Amino acid sequence: MGPFTFQDFCHDYVYENFENSFLPQCWSEANQGTPANFPVNFGNSNWEQANYANGSSNLSAKINIHGTAVQDWLITPLIETDYPIKEEILYITLEFTIALTQHNSTDAAMLGSDDQVQLVFSNDYGLSWVVLHTWDATSIFPNINEYVLINETTSSNSSFHILAFWASSGNINDTENVNFFIDNVSIQFSGSW
Repeated sequence: MGPFTFQDFCHDYVYENFENSFLPQCWSEANQGTPANFPVNFGNSNWEQANYANGSSNLSAKINIHGTAVQDWLITPLIETDYPIKEEILYITLEFTIALTQHNSTDAAMLGSDDQVQLVFSNDYGLSWVVLHTWDATSIFPNINEYVLINETTSSNSSFHILAFWASSGNINDTENVNFFIDNVSIQFSGSW
């Protein structure tokens, strides 16, 4: 299966605050598949635009994680770097804010026992994914607004890259019913060869 077709591509840098229509231009969504394989059923997901942390006037991306049916993708544009297609060291800098609240509340929350949100990366048009970060039941959300900075170095032989947020409610129907928010996503690529 694949390679997959994504709507458009950007060069080296992406910034999105989700203030305009949802889905943002060049972004994609899917509601099946896991990072161990690939996204399936493009064009649908439970990701939506909502007020950040259920209390701010700023808009953001949100997903409701509950039950056992959530397995949804929010996928960045296909990002093209200006580096030649050969083995290189790729530096990825990601900055964004996240929040986790009780569903339709501003109260702090924890993810259920096997719930998780993963930040994943692909350099082969979505055929395979590398997990850069995982939030799960052991993750501490000190408040409803957490700034995240991730600097990642990887080897890449491609000029095209994709990142995605994958949310899963797992196989256990926990009592937790939470909203996970993402806002102010900034992605910068640089490389050496």
